Amino acid sequence: MNITTEGRAEQPAQRSAFTQLRSSPRLLILMAILLANAAAVGAMLVARLQFATAITGSGSGIGSLSLVAALAGGFFGLPSGTLIDRVNPRKALLLVQLSFGVTNVGLGLLLIFAPPPFSVIVLLTFIDGVLASLAVPALAATQAALVPQDARGAAEIMNLLRLGLGGIIGTIVAARFDSPGETIILCGIVTATSGVAAFRVSRSASFERSSPEPLEQLFATVRALPPLRRAVVADLVLRFVIPTQIVNLLLIEKGIKNAAPAIIMGGVVGVFGGNLWLARTGLGGRINRSVLRSFYGFTICIGIASLLSSGDYLVSNIPLLILLVALGSGMGVYAQGTLAALIQQRSPDEIRGRLTGGVQALRQFTVAAGVLFATVTSGFYSTEILGWTITALAAITLVSLRGFRPIGETP
Repeated sequence: MNITTEGRAEQPAQRSAFTQLRSSPRLLILMAILLANAAAVGAMLVARLQFATAITGSGSGIGSLSLVAALAGGFFGLPSGTLIDRVNPRKALLLVQLSFGVTNVGLGLLLIFAPPPFSVIVLLTFIDGVLASLAVPALAATQAALVPQDARGAAEIMNLLRLGLGGIIGTIVAARFDSPGETIILCGIVTATSGVAAFRVSRSASFERSSPEPLEQLFATVRALPPLRRAVVADLVLRFVIPTQIVNLLLIEKGIKNAAPAIIMGGVVGVFGGNLWLARTGLGGRINRSVLRSFYGFTICIGIASLLSSGDYLVSNIPLLILLVALGSGMGVYAQGTLAALIQQRSPDEIRGRLTGGVQALRQFTVAAGVLFATVTSGFYSTEILGWTITALAAITLVSLRGFRPIGETP
């Protein structure tokens, strides 16, 4: 069934996320507070790239840490989501934020005063991955409890916008520190502080603890909701095809140092731009067309970058590289964000923690596979070969999505 011609079931009117959330001031305040946490995440990513490359001297360092974090989130995603369904998500989010603060401050102190072996950094990264597997469903449940039923997707869009803007702020802040250890200590303090503030502002949220159900019940619920099932499948496909480390691998392989902050910032700005456009358009209208068009744009960007990377033409034209990174990032994150918001909108409250944790686990395994694939391909061959391979996979995905039943079609 053609996604572009047969998704003509009645669709909800298109409204921006800002319009939908006007009556939910506590959600907006929560997002403003957690913007500091998102900035800490952005700064941590920059610091992680710095110290991983300094310790290992190659792209294998950041690739290994990204893989470890993804696997930790994958293995603990579903158990974490199940736990969040049975406890108070607001309290769980506070404990997770405080734990992040402790591990980050500890890692920062180690990097400054007693540089640890890479194995210790791997262990701390694994712990962060486990904590993240708890934070994602806890925040999803908390934000959903602060908005009306029809604004659950808008709340997730606002969360994605927060992450994008925080990434810009974090990248700028990290560039002002000479030592990644100092950056990470600051990130730990900010994360713990914002966690306490978020706990206080979300006190009006009320939750119903779900009774333990067999795992089969979760799958049965998802199977009974075709739009939700299609969104989950499309989401996972895009998580693999849209790479998370290709820019970092390119910077390391080509030895780009002076322009690296500007290129990374280009990607971060692109992510924010994609999320901002999604917040403006909302989830209404022909969702399937929105996903396809944005993914078309991503495929074109990665194809052009692969074509121009031969002979180092792209590397010698940094402004063009920044532009392609920004546009590709924006297009890719728009498609991914649309599907993530749709999943939250369609998710029943009684399984939100398990569904979010389970989907996050599958995402992390998919991301881990993509990171491993990208690291191995660029290591054994080159980032040019990796780029062409991703372009081919993206083209195949486009053909598949065009034959996919409309993602946003209501039952």
